[in-house]
Amino acid sequence: MRSCRFSLGLLCVTLWAANALAQDLAVELVAGGFDFPVLVVAPPSDQRLFVVQQTGAIRIIESVESGNVLPTPFLDLSSEIALDFVEEDERGLLSLAFDPAYATTGFFYVLIATTSSTPPDVDGRIEVRRYQVSENPNVANPGTMTPLLSLAHPPRVQGGTFEFYHNGGTLAFGPGDDLWATIGDGGGWFGNDPNNCSQDAASPLGKLLRIDRSQLPQGGVIVPFGNPCPHLPVQSAVTVVAKGLRNPWRFSFDRNTGDLYLGDVGEEAAEEVDVVAAGDLDGPTLNFGWRAWEGNDQNPAVCPGDPLCNNSGDVTFPVHTYGHTEEYCAGSVTGGFVYRGSNAALEGKYLFADFCQNFFRSFVWDGDGGVTGSIDDLTSQLDPLGQISFPVSFGEDAAGELYIVDFDFGGGGEIFRIPVPEPGFTHGLIAAFASVLALRRAGESGRRQRP
Repeated sequence: MRSCRFSLGLLCVTLWAANALAQDLAVELVAGGFDFPVLVVAPPSDQRLFVVQQTGAIRIIESVESGNVLPTPFLDLSSEIALDFVEEDERGLLSLAFDPAYATTGFFYVLIATTSSTPPDVDGRIEVRRYQVSENPNVANPGTMTPLLSLAHPPRVQGGTFEFYHNGGTLAFGPGDDLWATIGDGGGWFGNDPNNCSQDAASPLGKLLRIDRSQLPQGGVIVPFGNPCPHLPVQSAVTVVAKGLRNPWRFSFDRNTGDLYLGDVGEEAAEEVDVVAAGDLDGPTLNFGWRAWEGNDQNPAVCPGDPLCNNSGDVTFPVHTYGHTEEYCAGSVTGGFVYRGSNAALEGKYLFADFCQNFFRSFVWDGDGGVTGSIDDLTSQLDPLGQISFPVSFGEDAAGELYIVDFDFGGGGEIFRIPVPEPGFTHGLIAAFASVLALRRAGESGRRQRP
């Protein structure tokens, strides 16, 4: 009877602990009141969080514990941005990456799609820029701006002047000191990449790029030339690692393995997540298939006429793809991160979301072309109260903990954290009861061996 009571008690505690583990995943609000936030990022070994706003300013949260947002922006580029939300404008300040040696160099990089410029570039440009912090660690020096890559917005095929859409984009440092970037195909809202720039091997449009900062030309800036698909200069410091992307909004590197995970926003039918092993990032140029392929299927808008439609052997297909809904905002994948923080329930899982369908899911890559086990729906665990309306981005801090950016509109944007379990609470309790059970079993084993 005592053994039965002990086993029943342990079962109850285990069930309670499992329920507590699920509750441990419910997001916590860090700070709010942001104006169209699109990214949150942290410098190495720094407790601050930097929030990128599409409208042009980078704001600082002093620490997760305080949630205090500094009144003065770290950098304000709003004078270069005039968004047209009637057109569902995708330009603006889109990404931020800190130099791995930021504490020493003070360098950081932004990706911006400007909307107000001087002739002859009155339609603005897509640029990767470098800046440096000022003597005040909470304020950048705008006078240090150095463009690394600068290209004009693609012209529209039918009417108008230029495209608002598919600018990218993420900046991130991967294995080594190279800077990585994604830029969309520039093909319009539902344009099916009319100039097929994503398949043009010399164009930065629709590509995953690697920028070798040590090989930048004299003067620093790389200016692709020509239309409708601008071409990178020969022997430039920019390498096209992968082509065939539509709108690669967010990508990340697994901080443990160096593998790359990328969410590519689809056109009419499907969203996809692509994964590239770290060892394959230095190989031949990869082709993710757009515009001939959307997800795992041929694109009926261009197939069977496009030559790539019948050459699936040349395509690296997604690790995961899912369909659209019948709603206006039918689907828009938000690429995330492989979790490497301290919440054991998520260790090693890749978390991603959908901006339109408003879900959160995870999987574990099998190291090849698929996933291990199932695709797990984490929506009810991460956001049981329905606080997040538009999950536009994930972010990772210096310790590997993850954050979710709720885009919202007009000053309602918020930053949430996937919580870190309290020491000695759920996980500690489970470990303690596991130890008790092990000791009891050892004792029972010892009694059975006595004469």
